[in-house]
Amino acid sequence: MPGSWKFNQVFTNSDTPSQNSSFATRQVLEGDILSAVEFDPTGEFLATGDKGGQVCVFQRTAPSKAEVIEVEEEETVTGKKRGTKSFAEQAAQPIKFKGFVEFQSHHPGFDYLKSLEIEEKINQIKWCNRTANSLLLLSTNDKTIKLWKVSMRNQLTCVSTLAKPKVRNPTSSRDLSLPRLIRTDKKHVVYKEARTYADAHTYHINSVSVSSDGINFISADDLRIYLWDINRSHKYNIVDMKPDNMEDLTEVITSAAYHPINSQLFMFSSSCGQLKLGDLRRGAVCTEFKSFFEPDSDPSKPFFSEIVASISDIKFSRDGRFAISRDYLRVRVWDLKMPHKAVHNIAVNSNLQGKLIELYENDSIFDKFEISLSPNGKQFVTGSYNGNFHIYDIDGTLNTTLKAQKYQGAGGNRYGNEALDVGRKVLHTSWHPTDNTVAITCHDSVYLIQSNRERKKKKDEHVDQVTMKTRRMMALSVAEEVVAELEQQ
Repeated sequence: MPGSWKFNQVFTNSDTPSQNSSFATRQVLEGDILSAVEFDPTGEFLATGDKGGQVCVFQRTAPSKAEVIEVEEEETVTGKKRGTKSFAEQAAQPIKFKGFVEFQSHHPGFDYLKSLEIEEKINQIKWCNRTANSLLLLSTNDKTIKLWKVSMRNQLTCVSTLAKPKVRNPTSSRDLSLPRLIRTDKKHVVYKEARTYADAHTYHINSVSVSSDGINFISADDLRIYLWDINRSHKYNIVDMKPDNMEDLTEVITSAAYHPINSQLFMFSSSCGQLKLGDLRRGAVCTEFKSFFEPDSDPSKPFFSEIVASISDIKFSRDGRFAISRDYLRVRVWDLKMPHKAVHNIAVNSNLQGKLIELYENDSIFDKFEISLSPNGKQFVTGSYNGNFHIYDIDGTLNTTLKAQKYQGAGGNRYGNEALDVGRKVLHTSWHPTDNTVAITCHDSVYLIQSNRERKKKKDEHVDQVTMKTRRMMALSVAEEVVAELEQQ
């Protein structure tokens, strides 16, 4: 039901249009189109990457815990302070983000051996475990992965050390007074390229995933998967699907992900619709896998069946018991103990079944749609065309269809009577790790959508907490009065 979800914020990568301008009238450069979006594990930061190789980081502006405690004390002890909002009112407000920092992550290059240009496009962004006061994130284009370190520093200012009148013709070093740098209380954001992971992948990198312990990460291209040590840039080839004769090649790797709990397990998907679970404890190079595959129920094998069966993204549930995969037309939910049949099979773009020829001719059939799970693992979000994206229950019983726009309509059919617009595609999604807030990208904009039910739930929970504290303090006050009367007697 679209009424339970409401538009929150939108950030546009290109120049901000006027209120009366529409998507069709805006001129958007190819480099401004967003190609990645990811919340950090705490939900305090959101990062986006674009085809121009730029990374933008946004910071949450919600009240801190200290502010929450202060407001709670005002409510329970002295009453609501004039001119301030209660935290219950703040909880009912949507989560807001603001710009934090932006930087150029990748630049265009050239592969002289293959005579091919290397695009600066950001394929994926993944957050790593924080260090003392710094944020760490991985960004990758087709060939190179970079580790970026972002932190807040006190600004330096130059001050004069002249303690006596200026000497026109100094005769000794004592007469010289040099300015010096001191740190001020004003802070600014600094970023630097902490490490580069290059010269490994022969083919285009399609995914990056960080281990649960934060020590390693894996990167996958069409035929190989590498294991990296984040701190030392050492790499190990753990999966190699390249045959001796390339004519014998039957499938390629399309995505890879680390298990969220066990740092020895990982999963990758293939272009033929299979999921394969690997265990690093079995050997330096994984050659045996637990395969997850459900045969197509249509024995006729239509012409486009192999293309639409290619899995574009995979995710684990937080408890690691389930895996969810997205191909062009459907989403499948897998129990890791049941490799031969999906637990749920959900048709997402079934209405495109009759338009596959048109989609093949304009290359849209090769679009790679991502998928993201909610914090409780009961819902997922994935994109489609016409600026639409869908929020499903994990069993597929409830589908909420929304648009990448400021004002959500009444929902209903996926496209209604409007023509198919493959230009407004929602490929990249990310679900906030603690709240019912979803970030999706459409063309050059990232939209934040939040559930009204989540806001109401937070408000009700806070009101209950405040009521209980008030009752406890009233009971304590009555008890103190009784004790005082007894002492007087």
